[in-house]
Amino acid sequence: MVVIGDLAVSFFAALAVMSCAFVVGWYKKRYDGVDVAWGMAILASVIVQIPFHFTHSTVAIAASACICLWALRLSFHIGKRWLHAKAEDPRYVALKKQWPKRFVGLQTFFRIYLVQAVLAVIVSLPGIALWLDKPAVSSLTALGLVLWVGGFIIESVADYQLRSHVAQKPGTLMTSGLWRYSRHPNYFGELVMWWGIACLSLSSPSWWLATIGAATISILIIFISGIPPSEQRSSRYPNWNEYRRATSVLVPLPPQQR
Repeated sequence: MVVIGDLAVSFFAALAVMSCAFVVGWYKKRYDGVDVAWGMAILASVIVQIPFHFTHSTVAIAASACICLWALRLSFHIGKRWLHAKAEDPRYVALKKQWPKRFVGLQTFFRIYLVQAVLAVIVSLPGIALWLDKPAVSSLTALGLVLWVGGFIIESVADYQLRSHVAQKPGTLMTSGLWRYSRHPNYFGELVMWWGIACLSLSSPSWWLATIGAATISILIIFISGIPPSEQRSSRYPNWNEYRRATSVLVPLPPQQR
């Protein structure tokens, strides 16, 4: 069962990752690198539990491997984009404009990096719970892994399709491939992955924490930091309204007639 001490260990691991990212951001005078650190902070929150609670657990090892693969792929994907970007992400520029002008660096650390370290621990709760509870392999294990693999494939393919489109047709709206059936298939894949991890934890005593973790990242993606800013950026394209009317926002569905 998860206790306060375990959560504190995971928090300090996530905070260490975010602190390193903050130092890089301070040096480069741009703080959108926090997005690169997000996946690694979640991974650190989980794997830091292994030295304290390791005994062989197939379910916990499988979940940690899934989270590790997710985090590495996501950080690599965002990191490549960050390295090639010439300016800071407009989201963070707009956010900082709302703050007082004094101690901007300090405000950035507490308002962005510290907050994301806390959120990383909450999202990683399914993986943390598995190392502490070590449930036996069950049908939920198979279901969770199937969901995770399916979500990973969807997100990876969607990101690849979008990256290829941007390289070949910059300045145009992506409406083909998986993006023909969902305006955000990459986010759909990510949510399926995290609910798959939560499913692995459903047979443990701390199953409710796993649900909190998956629900948290769902709320973040659907209502806060995922879909809303992405929709706002896409709205500048001339055919956006037509695409929005015809295409499901998240769950891939057959497109309506345009």
